[in-house]
Amino acid sequence: MALSITPSRHWLGNDGPWSTFDVRIGLAQKLVQVLPATSVSLTLAVLEEGCTASEPLTCEALRGDVLHPVDLATWNNITAANGYQNLAVQFPTEEFYFEAGVPSRMGVSSLGFADLNETLQGQLIAGYVQKTPFLGFLGLSGREQYAANASTAYPSPLQTLKNTSAVSGLTWAYTAGAYYKKPESFGSLTFGGYDSSRVNMDEALTGVNFLRDFNGNELTLTMKSITVGDQTSNATGLVAQLDSTVPDIWLPQSIYPLFEEKFDLQWNESVGMYMVSEEQRARLQSENTSVSFELAAPDSDSSRSVTITLPYSAFDHEVKFPLANITDDNTTLYYFPLKRLPDDTPGFQIFLGRTFFQEA
Repeated sequence: MALSITPSRHWLGNDGPWSTFDVRIGLAQKLVQVLPATSVSLTLAVLEEGCTASEPLTCEALRGDVLHPVDLATWNNITAANGYQNLAVQFPTEEFYFEAGVPSRMGVSSLGFADLNETLQGQLIAGYVQKTPFLGFLGLSGREQYAANASTAYPSPLQTLKNTSAVSGLTWAYTAGAYYKKPESFGSLTFGGYDSSRVNMDEALTGVNFLRDFNGNELTLTMKSITVGDQTSNATGLVAQLDSTVPDIWLPQSIYPLFEEKFDLQWNESVGMYMVSEEQRARLQSENTSVSFELAAPDSDSSRSVTITLPYSAFDHEVKFPLANITDDNTTLYYFPLKRLPDDTPGFQIFLGRTFFQEA
């Protein structure tokens, strides 16, 4: 038995656009738009304070709507042993992306999906105000979630669906969708199975087992090669983590120069992005250089691998408020969703974010 979650049919994000999903939070069933998050087990939503009077009037809508005090009235607040209520949500990428985690107000409440009658009780919800992540998250992981400095474990949405027999197993399937396709392809999310209409079995990871490490990271593979246009980089043995909480693809120093050369990219240190001018963007669209990632499980033989190819349009992303020092909701710039990792990065050497999930 599987449960398919219908996408909102909206595209949001300041580093996207991304196909969102509607969730209902709390007794008031406040509807917010979120993105599926492969590396966490709880739900994150933006608090009212996440948009201030000095920011664009559209801020709340841009962030998928926010939780107001009335929406939190029925929460069972979680407090640390020292009485502190500002707890941190931890992410695998936090050392580089979220720094020391995302400070959040955590509580236990109900969670539902916009088009389904299913309501999940006892769910861990985190409300936050930071601009990163810009949109909230729906955790997909089947493992339990602990609040920081708290000893109680809370079931994930997937665990709760399994415990209530709404789905038959602790599996899920997610593809981010692709705004650039004609017609546009919205995201797909299924608990307890997968959407067969969105899977090409000739290109699926059939027979390739993901590794779950001691930190609970469930989508770990090894990279065999990365091909940009007609040039291939030997990436054999590099550990890759698939993580939809981040938009970009993160590569070590030994590989990202290949992208810089092929796409004529220059790192903008002040904004921490590869910015793309309109003239450069038009040229790259015309060239349409593709990128292919060949992946295998850490314990699989060389014949059991899969190659995922992304067209240039999958990297043709917009930058909006408040990234790149943008202060209004009318300005749109462009960037290439690639991040640099030092070669001595502990643990993962490659992160494949939502950009990758557009074609995977």
